Amino acid sequence: MNFNKKLSDLYWYFKDRKLVTNFNREPDCYFLYLPRYTEKTFVDIYIKAGALSEKEELVGIGHLLEHYISELVNKGLPDDVRFEARINDYYIVFYLESSDNKNLICAIEKFFETIANPDFSRQEIFDYEKKSIINELENEKNDTELKLERLIERTRYSDEPNRRSFVDHLPRLKYLKIEDIAAYHKKIFTKENLKVFVSSTKLNPRVCDVINDKLGQLNLPNGSVNFPKPAYSGFQVQISDEPDMSGNYVAMTFPSIGRSESLRDNMIFELMAEVMRDKERKGIRQKIREAGIYDFSVAYSQGIYNGYLSIQSHLNKEQVVPWVEMVSGMIRELKKGKLDLLLLKKTKKKRAGDMLVSWRNNEGRFNILTRFILDQKDIPSHKTVKKMIASVSESDIRAMTQKIFDKEKMNLIIFGETVVLNQEKLERAVVF
Repeated sequence: MNFNKKLSDLYWYFKDRKLVTNFNREPDCYFLYLPRYTEKTFVDIYIKAGALSEKEELVGIGHLLEHYISELVNKGLPDDVRFEARINDYYIVFYLESSDNKNLICAIEKFFETIANPDFSRQEIFDYEKKSIINELENEKNDTELKLERLIERTRYSDEPNRRSFVDHLPRLKYLKIEDIAAYHKKIFTKENLKVFVSSTKLNPRVCDVINDKLGQLNLPNGSVNFPKPAYSGFQVQISDEPDMSGNYVAMTFPSIGRSESLRDNMIFELMAEVMRDKERKGIRQKIREAGIYDFSVAYSQGIYNGYLSIQSHLNKEQVVPWVEMVSGMIRELKKGKLDLLLLKKTKKKRAGDMLVSWRNNEGRFNILTRFILDQKDIPSHKTVKKMIASVSESDIRAMTQKIFDKEKMNLIIFGETVVLNQEKLERAVVF
């Protein structure tokens, strides 16, 4: 097997092992070393065509195509082969895994044969999968936390037709036809949009050879997906009543940085968010805890252009305004650089370690693959990343907070029981 030596500067090292190795003449396929021992071999197929690339009249089509393809592939797979699929804003991803290389090879062959020439005449499969998605989404409409997440999503993509969550795909999804997913498949399945990764504790030549052969046989057109650049909605206070709910979910959301920004900025942003989470509940979060607010979370999502950072809690009505005042105070302290340096040191050490152990599951590999291989121009070595994390200082965190936390870019979302809230009082409580 011939390796592309020109990519040697792009390898990610785990100790003295090459973690990422290109084994195709074109950079479509990679072998990944898994630090933890496992007998299984994993094959992850990424198609860069997530929900954010869909036209308004086709919202939900990627979700439906993912289900349809999965059903075609699933039929007749060996029992010990696990097959999964998922879609998010940016990718449709298929996963194959098995400890039996012979069975895995059979599954790989079936997958590529299916994805290259899917049978789009199976109306019964299409109808069943569309109905199952609609039923699933109808049930999710009553999920309280998902309702809050949809409110947050609308602050991210305020001027884009695809700002909806999957639940909000329902009106369009009902009208999609099997011909629509056939046309969509033809459009997105191109050389530029396809990447394949093989993960194992050791390289299996036969598995890699089969994938190489299948990639070589694919007669794919050229072309890449155009992702729209979403715009954040700007400062607003959004109050959504839910009379049947006890208490209120309150969230401050801010546009964060995107994957297209520098790797170091991404590291600083992540460390800032981890410090704010402060699971030991000390330092700048102590006042919030002393006020009897124990439900406090910081979540972030990084998009191709911009993600979001969300600070949220579940509160009773008397706590809403004090919470806004205290969180605003926490942000003021961060912007001034008032930071527990011991906490920052612990956070940096933990972050460096987390990056090496998260390859054991699909979600962990997904996060690192999309961050360091698919969406970065260069793949940094582990040594580079470790040094980068170690070099982040208190002033870097302060600069990032000043970049992210701006009242004019903030949305305050209050979702829950019917209460009379003074919007002017809430706005005055936000002082950064």
